[in-house]
Amino acid sequence: MGATTLVVLASLALMAGGAVKGTTGLGLPLVAVPLLAYLVGLARATELMVVPIVATNLAQSFQGGNLRAIARRFWPLLLPLLLSIVASAYMLVRLPERVLDLILGVALVLLAPLLHFGTRLRVAPHQERWLSPLIGLVSGALGGFSTIFGPPVMLYMRALRLGKTEFVAALSLIYLIGSLGIFIGIYGVGPGHLSGLWLSAAACLPAFLGLWIGFRVQGRLSEQRFGQVLLGILMVIGASFIARSL
Repeated sequence: MGATTLVVLASLALMAGGAVKGTTGLGLPLVAVPLLAYLVGLARATELMVVPIVATNLAQSFQGGNLRAIARRFWPLLLPLLLSIVASAYMLVRLPERVLDLILGVALVLLAPLLHFGTRLRVAPHQERWLSPLIGLVSGALGGFSTIFGPPVMLYMRALRLGKTEFVAALSLIYLIGSLGIFIGIYGVGPGHLSGLWLSAAACLPAFLGLWIGFRVQGRLSEQRFGQVLLGILMVIGASFIARSL
């Protein structure tokens, strides 16, 4: 594959992820990373996604309410999230690519229906004590391998039935900590090299263009139909990664 073709296809992958995030509020790495992994491998794909993820989550972090209260409530999630992201990023260059493909494929196949059908999940207050660290560990482990840590956190926050202000504030803080953890993990102990950071920064351009497109078409699409199409796409991508790993 020629360099020009690779750049065009990678840009389209980033635009697709940005468009999904602009339409649904999440999905930048969920869509872009698997598509990029087909082109350059999972380790390189995660390296390219670092700056776009940090940039979009920094922008989102200015939303929300009392972050001190949110941090006090959710530190049992935030600390395992940060530590497990760094730990799994360390393993990213030490595991065979087939194993990484299998992990990503299984994650997509499991997460896609959960995101689509999981709105009725509910977590009782007494369950939060042990579920928060577990969600932090699982999300962080997945995030270090693939930068996809947001969907499990989003499902958990929905299941807690937080108020709108608290929901936005909690996600803002968690996404900020998670994105910083990805940066530390990928460029500190993972496959990233600071000399290539400019390429990840350049990836922001198609990602934000896709984000703008997503905002533009958001009101013109049936949310139910869009969710069904996205579910099908993610399931197919996930199954293809599982098949590729076997």
